[in-house]
Amino acid sequence: MREETISVSGETYNENGIQRKFENINILPSHRWYTIFPQNVSKNKIFRVPSETVYDLNRKWRNVEHKLYLKLPAKILPKVYSRKFQLSKKEEEKHYYLQLETMGSPFELEINNQLIAVGSGKQRIYEIEINDSLQTGENIISMRFYGNGNTRFIWESAKILVRPQNHIMDYVVTPHYCYEEKKARLEIEAAYQGQMTSTTCSLLAPSGKVLAKVKMHLGKAIMELEQIEFWNSETMKQYILVLVTKDELIAEQFVFCEHGFQEKGYVVNGKNVELTVMNWNRVMLYPADAYLTKEILRKFTSWKKRNIDAIYVEKEMASKYLERLCQEQGFYYIVANETFQMEKREGYLSKDGKWWKMPKVYLPLKVWTTNKQGGMLGMMSDWKFGNLKDRYYIRIAVYQKGKRIGNNIKYILDFQPETIEMYYDSWTAGLKGIMEIRIEFYQRFSTKLIPKDYFYGAKVITIIK
Repeated sequence: MREETISVSGETYNENGIQRKFENINILPSHRWYTIFPQNVSKNKIFRVPSETVYDLNRKWRNVEHKLYLKLPAKILPKVYSRKFQLSKKEEEKHYYLQLETMGSPFELEINNQLIAVGSGKQRIYEIEINDSLQTGENIISMRFYGNGNTRFIWESAKILVRPQNHIMDYVVTPHYCYEEKKARLEIEAAYQGQMTSTTCSLLAPSGKVLAKVKMHLGKAIMELEQIEFWNSETMKQYILVLVTKDELIAEQFVFCEHGFQEKGYVVNGKNVELTVMNWNRVMLYPADAYLTKEILRKFTSWKKRNIDAIYVEKEMASKYLERLCQEQGFYYIVANETFQMEKREGYLSKDGKWWKMPKVYLPLKVWTTNKQGGMLGMMSDWKFGNLKDRYYIRIAVYQKGKRIGNNIKYILDFQPETIEMYYDSWTAGLKGIMEIRIEFYQRFSTKLIPKDYFYGAKVITIIK
């Protein structure tokens, strides 16, 4: 390994007259989250025990200068890391790739003392062909990272992928929807390494049942689908898209959903919606470790209980990994654009596309009088309260001349969505003059009810008798 300091500029390294080009590096597409299996893998393993066709290096690499063993993931120092491994027999009909997960540090890769590739470190995953550099028997992989001591760089993993000589390198799926008829058409196009190979595409239900199956012709296929369940924050319906060749199988979770900003607000599967939104301001450029993922899921659970149904990120904060978690947990994933910017921590996005400041609790409850001189109220909820009804209450109280009349009434939130509930407050029967019916909102903590402000509908209704 070379000891001189090398800096990155464009697509070359230039220092002391030395020039290094980025060589043999195939950057995996950031939009892909598929898993590669042996072709004969059972459906049961696709859903439960994924087994990649990978020769996985031990996640301990030796630091040459300090004689230390480091377990990945680890912060990257500007040092050299080496790993020896045995390849019992190099198979000529296979291709070997080194897959690296790293972020933030330029690197050089050597195999058996031969410089193979130079990377900028700006991508998360690199896949580098090393087929011609490996040999039967002992092999040495060495990596030198040019980290900056003032910045944290992360090195996640290093694997050797063993794939067929002819295999799918990437594929693109373009969906077209007919929402009213619950139909969809998928246009699938694959790019191959080596020669194009016979490929079958299938769509599977979460149970493993095959819903549709087509053969690709010249790397393209069209799949017509009926009775599709579209993904939304409540159904969270996910399918499995599977591509099968002679030697391998690729599986990826797939959802049928089209959502984004349009001229009149935010549209989900062809309909304008209202959303309660949390602004996510944490950078997530690569998959989080188990601890951080657990922390994110804990936050998601808390936000669900507060009726949050969308996560908002600025463009520079966009993360495919976070988007995937949002799909799994039932959140819409909103990326800022020039028209729609969110400055507050929490907000409410109306059907006409306007942001409103959201208070601590969002209560989509409409209340009105059915008789201006009586005490009959009409109430309707736009949301199914679900498990919130054990924690949140409304109190319907009658006030006159600033004083509360009679006993207070606690009303548990168990309304059916979009169903009108009628309620008569008996305390108005014997009163005359001007009175107020106030709809007060409370959250239960232990044995106490804490008053909360809420957004939506009426808080005070005036009656004159």
